[in-house]
Amino acid sequence: MSAQERAAIRQQSAAWKKEYEAGITQAEKTTRRKRDQLQQQVNSEKQQHQTAAQRQRAVLVQRQAQLADASTTHDRLVTQLATAEKEHRRTVGLRRHLRFVTTGH
Repeated sequence: MSAQERAAIRQQSAAWKKEYEAGITQAEKTTRRKRDQLQQQVNSEKQQHQTAAQRQRAVLVQRQAQLADASTTHDRLVTQLATAEKEHRRTVGLRRHLRFVTTGH
């Protein structure tokens, strides 16, 4: 093999190596870009999930507050009803007593 042939082989080998390294560099860039896109998508979905969870918690807190209000209102109405029933019984009893005193029956 002559010096020229060896030089041509070295030159061809250097060109292939350069082409190979350029392909590797391009593949790495593509891989990084795809990885970054996937990471961005994951972050976006994670944010959406967190936002939905926050909304769900807010609705739950609101419903709990409404339930507490309804419970308080119920308790207040039960107390008012009991008071009204007591007043009614007392009034009926007073009427009976007055009827008895005035009529003797």
